Amino acid sequence: MKVKLEFSGKKITTKEQLLTLKTYIDKQNITGVKKVELTKTKAKNGEMGEGIVPSVTALVSAVNGPLTALASAVVEFVKNMRSEVKLIGESGQELCISAKLKKDDIVELITLFNANEAKARKKRVTKKEKVTETGS
Repeated sequence: MKVKLEFSGKKITTKEQLLTLKTYIDKQNITGVKKVELTKTKAKNGEMGEGIVPSVTALVSAVNGPLTALASAVVEFVKNMRSEVKLIGESGQELCISAKLKKDDIVELITLFNANEAKARKKRVTKKEKVTETGS
């Protein structure tokens, strides 16, 4: 599962802030988090912005333990940085992580997040199957 991490709020996020977040996550050595990288955007036709780094992407091997550990690490990060970070799933679902979250809250929220991501994946698979069956 691939999740995106972005700073939330109205402030402009700098590449240095994202690099600090990436480095922090890397140093946690979270089992099951396979890859952490800065995400670059691709400009849409007629738009500028190719190569802007708006987020950090983490590739998580299993959704329960590693994703909960990642969210817990991000809580510690936001406590130190006095900021908030959004965890964004492949379906576009967002989970705002702030310093106010407690460990029990994280487990409950990640369980709900995983369930919603699983539903979204199932819908995508079903949709692809229907397209394949109709030949479109």
